[in-house]
Amino acid sequence: MKNKLCKALVASALIAFGTGLASCGGNSGGNNSPSDPTPAVLEPALSTDSIVLTQGTNDTVSLNNVDKELEFSWVSSDPDIARVTFRKNMAMISGDNPGEAVVTATVTYADGSSVSKSLQVVVNELVHVEVPLTDPHPDGFVEYVNDLHLALDYKEKDFFVDGVGEFDLWMAIDGDTAHFTPKVTKTSRETVKARFYGIDTPESTGNIQPYGKQASNFTKDKLMNAKEHGTIVLAGVSSEYGKPTTDANGRYLCCVWIHETKKNASFDELVNLNLWIIQEGYSNPGSTDKMPDYSQTFVNAFNQAVQCELKMHSGKEDPLFPKEAYRTSIPDIMKQVNSYLNGETDLDPFAVGINYIFKGTVSGFSNNTLFLQAYDFIEDRYYGINCFCGMSAINEMYKIPGTLLEVTGTAQNSENFGFQITGLAGNFPALPEFADDDDVKILLKAEENTNDDTKLVKFPMTAKELNDAVTKKSTRFEYLNNCVCLTDNLVVNYFKPNADENKFTVGFEGVEFDVYLGGSYAGDPDNPNTVWNKESQWKGKTMSIKVGLLTYHTLQSTGEIRFQLVIPPELKNNLVWVK
Repeated sequence: MKNKLCKALVASALIAFGTGLASCGGNSGGNNSPSDPTPAVLEPALSTDSIVLTQGTNDTVSLNNVDKELEFSWVSSDPDIARVTFRKNMAMISGDNPGEAVVTATVTYADGSSVSKSLQVVVNELVHVEVPLTDPHPDGFVEYVNDLHLALDYKEKDFFVDGVGEFDLWMAIDGDTAHFTPKVTKTSRETVKARFYGIDTPESTGNIQPYGKQASNFTKDKLMNAKEHGTIVLAGVSSEYGKPTTDANGRYLCCVWIHETKKNASFDELVNLNLWIIQEGYSNPGSTDKMPDYSQTFVNAFNQAVQCELKMHSGKEDPLFPKEAYRTSIPDIMKQVNSYLNGETDLDPFAVGINYIFKGTVSGFSNNTLFLQAYDFIEDRYYGINCFCGMSAINEMYKIPGTLLEVTGTAQNSENFGFQITGLAGNFPALPEFADDDDVKILLKAEENTNDDTKLVKFPMTAKELNDAVTKKSTRFEYLNNCVCLTDNLVVNYFKPNADENKFTVGFEGVEFDVYLGGSYAGDPDNPNTVWNKESQWKGKTMSIKVGLLTYHTLQSTGEIRFQLVIPPELKNNLVWVK
């Protein structure tokens, strides 16, 4: 790994997880002989003599070789540049504005004497890279996308029967995947997870690849324009009417046809978004054998993009692709996130992903997401973080609550998923002893992780306390991405099944959070084979929530943030019907 922030960040990570440097002392046993050297008295020392920050980020520094019960002060020569918050011998330094400053730590002893140590702080300006959605087209460039149009009338057609139909955008996932809801259907209200056929864009979610973010931005821009001002139609890969096909993951293989500015556009006015993506240099060609009528056009568009050196074929570095990985801690990452989300700064430090190395204790796993927890010495509280692991299965040993992990991943903010750590797909080796630098590493198994600073902590609280927290009536909110244990019961007032998966949401009277269950549930112990999958089985029942992972999601229809207690299938016994 490149060592740009080296000492400061390594020390920060060690301190944040209670693995700081061992202090030196005299002999622990036996009598000192005249030849024994007198134990050296160590001079107070900072964990680093300089740090480099990017505007809007922060780092943790400590004053070592001191009794933590003494009196401390930390002062910045320019608080507008480097702002300091501290607790005892530890300080968090926040880079608010570009420039240089000196931070001085002072320890005062019982006899009134004091020692001061200083470090240099450099804050670099946060530069948001503006990347155009398309590269300039040279003279003679063929706009293949303008010459290919849908041959099937979509109006009043049912996609699930006819293989073509009009849709609303539900969520744009990445460059070649999106979720849609049907406008016209007589057979199913299923959310269609569409895999764009004939293309293969770089990854931007579970795995992070160059030009993946740019491809995702391009696709989302076109779909959002069509959603707001135009028309979106999905068609199967066949040029004739008929039931659509799916891939091995259950996603529908689709051509996405759009008009960006015209509602209810006729079928022959729509353009093929799959082709548009490949024409602009965002994709390698995928399989096109199922749509021979379009195959040669896709090949021609790809060859032209390569010849014109567009986007991923340019041979240039992707300015949106994170490169170096910096050591930090979960508290330091989440303080930056919270500062942005709470409106304390307009700078989004994760609009462009940053690679970090950090440690955390597993608090749970659900929906391909690993939840990690870490203790913050400065604020005397816990922070949680969510890490998307990709769609492939990972070994169970990484999911066990209480396991201490070291993770290397990309921190990024997404309009779809909020803040998360990504880029972990394929980084969970079955044999941990053969882990590469970027792989997730098991530092302590759950049964070994008994250190007060790293062992898993769960938060008991009343439903009112949790509701106050999620509705911002409480100023202390450390429960996000952590385990919450409700000490009182709640009464169910709604039940919402997921149409295409065995998952559902349960809401309760008097609170603004709900419970998400990721698997079938048989709530009556006297009838263990009866699955509760109807509202009549749930509504009005009193439930006890013993443990849940507090997360949030954004309602696509309204943009409202909704908090949830997630209960993974293996923990579904933590939701109990109180008869």
